[in-house]
Amino acid sequence: MFSKKLTNSCTLLTSQLGHHIALVWKRGDHFISSHKPEKTYKSLEEISTEFAEQLTEKTSDKEEAINQVLNYPIKHDSAFEISDTPYPTYKSKENSNVVFAAGWWIVHFSTAYRVGLSPKVSTLDELCQGPFKDKISANINLNVINKRKATEEIISEVVNVPHD
Repeated sequence: MFSKKLTNSCTLLTSQLGHHIALVWKRGDHFISSHKPEKTYKSLEEISTEFAEQLTEKTSDKEEAINQVLNYPIKHDSAFEISDTPYPTYKSKENSNVVFAAGWWIVHFSTAYRVGLSPKVSTLDELCQGPFKDKISANINLNVINKRKATEEIISEVVNVPHD
């Protein structure tokens, strides 16, 4: 079982197969789990034993905000040549030619959308959305995009069905 810290007081437990098992909230010196909210636990390890899985690893985000540019999170510890036109940008090194977009972004790739922190400006196109000040807002908007895309595909299939 893996744990992923979502906020200072909330953790997501995931099975070895990648299935979400429970949300866990820290309340003082104990924990409450969404799978049995009436019960309290002393540790995450105690909760994991109820699922017959050992808590083997604590996972973390690949991308973590460690600084800010114009009130938007960035993944670099330093920022140079900061600009706010048309959105917050910066360079991570003083003499670099690589420009990054501050904040969380919904980045469009050839077949899918993904959420990313501080993408290179060169990877952004007209289908990308951002910046967002937190990952949760970016993920909510990503879900809206994916639902809209699925709806458009369903409508397209219905419209293109031959009628007798």
